[in-house]
Amino acid sequence: MVMFYAKGHFVRAGVTYRKPEWTVTDFQETDRKLTGTTDGGPVYGYQWNPGYLRNTPWWRMNGRLEWDRIAEPKQAIWTAPEIVEALQYQLFDTQYTLKVAPTQATLEQNPEANRLEFGNVAMKVEGSWFLPRMWGDKAKRPGGTAFDVQVLPTGRTGKKVHLKLVEGQVMTKASKVPDATWGLMKWIAGDAGQKRIAEDGRMCNVPETNRRFWLRLATQRYNVGNAEAFLKAIEGSTINLVGAVTEAVLDRDADLSRTLDRMRFGTLPAKDALEILQPRIQSVIDAWWVTQGAK
Repeated sequence: MVMFYAKGHFVRAGVTYRKPEWTVTDFQETDRKLTGTTDGGPVYGYQWNPGYLRNTPWWRMNGRLEWDRIAEPKQAIWTAPEIVEALQYQLFDTQYTLKVAPTQATLEQNPEANRLEFGNVAMKVEGSWFLPRMWGDKAKRPGGTAFDVQVLPTGRTGKKVHLKLVEGQVMTKASKVPDATWGLMKWIAGDAGQKRIAEDGRMCNVPETNRRFWLRLATQRYNVGNAEAFLKAIEGSTINLVGAVTEAVLDRDADLSRTLDRMRFGTLPAKDALEILQPRIQSVIDAWWVTQGAK
């Protein structure tokens, strides 16, 4: 996932397109400069993403994990200052303090406005699946939106962190047609399947097929000049959590999403919300390790 940006709003505000070396401070200054009013109505500098998964890079680029380890963690560290700071900015301040992003209520009032793909938002973090919404015959605005992409800002660690969502195919032992299933999986992973995936805007399975199939197609079909940013983002990519205690489990047993939503709806600042959330998450993790015989 990289930063998508609408070129016209940068031109209107006299802001230069961001370079790869931009920082979190640059990002925050940019979304303020891009926020304003035009003949077409309000323009927001930034559109936040809800939830845990999509916000993960914002505190990790500043040197903090929310766990002692990503795979099967034993300790939750959700009240760390870097996490509070990141979520406070992303889910609360952008909407209610700085007003550089549309509020949740504003988005709900009009599902076809106040979003990047409809033209009155300047920046949003998205993945390659978002390309058809911006340009081409499936674009949400007639004629599409002139846009480009850039890698995410550099955090206080001096490094960039990007979210990489990887999906694959599996076959169970119970399959009644294992040969046909395996054949389909091989087709998907091979050139023919990867070309089909690239044609719908999504990236391919490995860097080599991305360069052979996806990069040129994305550049030409979706009018994106810096498609290389997607490939660069893979180099510093991460995933939020691995193991039996998944994000879905934490949503169900620790109210993870509902607690983060209290920031998004403006009812709790990040510090208060995360202090409620931390012991709930730790309790779920502790309970799982008990079932594994761990003390």
